Amino acid sequence: MFFRILKECVEENHIEQMYPDDKIMAIANRLFNCGKDPVGTLCQRWGVPIEIGFDFVKQALYDVVFLLDDSGSIRFSELEGELKGILQAAAFATSLFDEDGFSVRFLNSDVQGDHIKSEQEAMTLVDRVPFNGETPLAGSLRNKILGPMVDQRRLEKPLHVIIITDGVVRATILYFVINGVLTFFLAHRQCKGGVPEIHQGGFGPLCYKGYPQ
Repeated sequence: MFFRILKECVEENHIEQMYPDDKIMAIANRLFNCGKDPVGTLCQRWGVPIEIGFDFVKQALYDVVFLLDDSGSIRFSELEGELKGILQAAAFATSLFDEDGFSVRFLNSDVQGDHIKSEQEAMTLVDRVPFNGETPLAGSLRNKILGPMVDQRRLEKPLHVIIITDGVVRATILYFVINGVLTFFLAHRQCKGGVPEIHQGGFGPLCYKGYPQ
């Protein structure tokens, strides 16, 4: 089961050059023999169907990097707690499926963390950040993630970059973020597997303000 899920993900995302069958099988065997039933544990903790739990198996193929909004608007909109909650959930899930842990970078602060595997590690890191300043999405993505992690070293696993912001982002800023990512990966055709996503932190009206339809 694990091998089939991982193999399908590799083919769907065109990352075969990083994952020949023997490497996929090694990951599948590690998950099967880890002795902690990662899928069942996640489903029980989160109360989600088994199908969703198996979707998280695919995360074992990626290095997860969070780019977190530490601007003043996060603190003043009281979304700091939600941001911490997302990181706690990520630490829990990552510990089940990815033995490497995940990385965290902030838009403004130079505080950073790598190989984070526990909820306590994630919270300790965030507590060191003051949450003030602006929201330099495009520049921080390029300077703190794409540049040092893709430009300056050989990737062993594809990157799954997750940006968490408060949602108040102008359409022009979104354009520069998306265009910057596409331009970067066109210039680095050998680096396949980048999966840029913009995650919404919160569900109030402000989370949709400024987003293009």
